[in-house]
Amino acid sequence: MFESFLKKLPKDLSVQVKKTSDDIDILPDSLRNFIETLWWYSFWNGVYRTFTISEVLKYSKYGNELFFGHTKKYYFFWSNWNGCLFGIDVEDNEIILFEPETPEEYKIPCNIVDFHNNEIFNNPEAILRLSFLAEWKKKSNSILDRTQCIWYKKPLFLWGTDSIDNLELTDLEVYISLAWQLWNAVKDLPEGTEIWKISIE
Repeated sequence: MFESFLKKLPKDLSVQVKKTSDDIDILPDSLRNFIETLWWYSFWNGVYRTFTISEVLKYSKYGNELFFGHTKKYYFFWSNWNGCLFGIDVEDNEIILFEPETPEEYKIPCNIVDFHNNEIFNNPEAILRLSFLAEWKKKSNSILDRTQCIWYKKPLFLWGTDSIDNLELTDLEVYISLAWQLWNAVKDLPEGTEIWKISIE
């Protein structure tokens, strides 16, 4: 089902599949085959990282409960190097791209199989941000682990710049959690409010 994807984007040999006792039946049908085939893998030196079942549930909870306030039903199943989460909308099985740094969501009108076999390779810059990653690598020798991402030190919703100087390496879960805490602190402020200091407990 994902043969074309695997031929074009081979797995990182340093990252092995880690089987767990998690119950795959709790996931929607459209996601089960993907998880059974590709869970806990990293591709292209950390550019693309898939989740375990427990990670799918954890990051889906972050998105659905924290950022979207229970208004969405998404299952996030992988992230790119920049901390963007990708999932499926259970209502139509189409792909969702979520950017915690904005925070904005975008619908990609294809199913999970077409997304992996075609869409990633037809629109690699929009999905994987390869040119931006190449710029980062010119300034840093950091090796990207599958549980890490290169995040925005100052999120874009706090007027941070979309530039290499505003990036640093961090844990993916820490990034998602901090992005939500920062967004939750400022999202209801009147437009134009000046923010001098934010502390996170």
